[in-house]
This record gives sequence, C-alpha cells and structure tokens, in this order.
Amino acid sequence: MTYFVNFGLTGFFGIFFAALLFALVIHRTMMSPCSSLKELLAPFPFSKVLLLITELFLLVLYSAMLSASSEVLLRIFNINQFAGTLITAAAVTLIILKGYNSISDLSEVLFIPIVIIIFIISLTSTEKSVTIPPPTVIDTKAFLSPVIYVSYNMLTTIPLLITIPDKYMYRNCGNQVGIVIFILSAMLIMPLYTHYSDISSSTLPLMEILKGRIKYLYEVLLMLAIFSTAVSAGYALLHSSKNTGTVKLALFINFTAVIISFLGFNTIVNKVYFIFGIAGILLFAVLFLPSKIKQ
Repeated sequence: MTYFVNFGLTGFFGIFFAALLFALVIHRTMMSPCSSLKELLAPFPFSKVLLLITELFLLVLYSAMLSASSEVLLRIFNINQFAGTLITAAAVTLIILKGYNSISDLSEVLFIPIVIIIFIISLTSTEKSVTIPPPTVIDTKAFLSPVIYVSYNMLTTIPLLITIPDKYMYRNCGNQVGIVIFILSAMLIMPLYTHYSDISSSTLPLMEILKGRIKYLYEVLLMLAIFSTAVSAGYALLHSSKNTGTVKLALFINFTAVIISFLGFNTIVNKVYFIFGIAGILLFAVLFLPSKIKQ
C-alpha cells in the first residue's frame, strides 16, 4: 500500500521496476568474490559506518519480526505477547546457529505454501469491477518508492546471500527471483486495487478484505513470512563479519531485539524503514564497482 498501491497505475509499473532492481542487485551480489559484508566494504573509507548502519537495520528488522510474530501468535493461539516473542526468538536462534544449509532448507520448505496461499488470496479476493480505484500519481516520490523498497530489503538480503558457499554457481538466479517477485507482487496488488476505497487508511489492508477461512489462511501466510524474514535477518546479523557467529553473540542479539520489539511493529516500521532504505542505496553503489565483481 505505502510503496506501490497508493500511487495507482504508477505503482504497478513500480513493482515491475522493483523486480528488475532485485534481479540486478542479486546477480551482482552472486558475482562478488567476497564472503562477508565486512570484506565487501573493507576497501572503502565509509565501510565502518555503512556496516554499522546495515547491522543496525538487521537488528531493527529482526526486532520488528519478533514483535509482529507475537501479535500474530496472540491472534491465532491467544499466546501472551511476551511469551510469543520468546518462542519465536528461540526457534529462530536454533535455526540460524545451524548455519546456511538450515536457512536454505527452511526457504525451500516455506516457499511453496507461501506461493499457494498468495494465489488463493488473490483469486478469491479480487473483485471483477473496480469501484473507486486509487488515483494515478506521477511524481518524484512515486519513482523513488520502488528504489527505497528494494534498498531496505537488500540491506537484509545482501549480507545473507554474500555468505553462500560457491555463490558464483548461482549467478543467474537473480532473473528467476525477479520474475517470482513480480508475479507474487502483482497477485497481491490486485485485491488491494479493487478494494482501495475501503482499505486506503487501514494498517492491515488485506486483513480488512478477507473473510472466513481465507482470513485464517492469511494469518498462516503472515506467520510463515514473518518467521522466514526473522531467520534471514538474524542469520545475516550474526554472520555480518568475517568471523563465525557465536552462541554468546546470538544471545546478546536476542536480548537486545526483544527489548526493541516492545516498541511495537507499526512504530518500528513507520519510524525507521525509510531512513534505512536511503542508506541501502550506498550499498548498491559498492556492489556496482568493477573491483567487487568476479571476472
């Protein structure tokens, strides 16, 4: 809603542009000979500042996911929010300490159900006629939004992907990821377009649209997406330096993240995501320097 739907038809083209950016940045990451974010940034005078900004965002994102998971667990299972936060943090920590292979396995397990649920939601919730569509907006913010969206997402993705062993073998996967992102985003944007007049001011727009069993299916989708994002952010943060993550560091990260999570999901997202998105553009610049690409 914030980065695409509110701009009307411009937002749909924004999704296409964002998918292209995702594909390009992922391809460049896979072509990098570096094996950690710290190594990637080391030659540059601003490396320590950018590394700190990236790590702070990963911590904030992880905290946001803990907060979001506690709200979803409260809604679905009536679990106390503090207990829900601790349960999610413990499950995430067990997975990230096992290393990249467990992250890869988790992604494979979660991907298919997430795709199926998105298709079901889109097909059952998109109205055939659009009563009051979102107005088409063509301005600087409309063109900047896809860049910011990709930027803050890649602050999580680049530190994770750059640690993959033999990542050069997957140098062409960016195209596949870009196509998948575009298709899934287009599927999700359609019901938001057709119900825009009813949900334009909602903080959980899809939740307002869905009714009955499909609403419970969406809650499952939320939990899967939140958990996979928490795992990615936690792993990337734990392994953002050349040194292997430790149990003590993982405990410290969780302790700090749990405290930050008390601010609430909406507060965290609304206050910091855009700022970190601007910072992420600097990370793009580093990736596109010739010296950082495998020849």
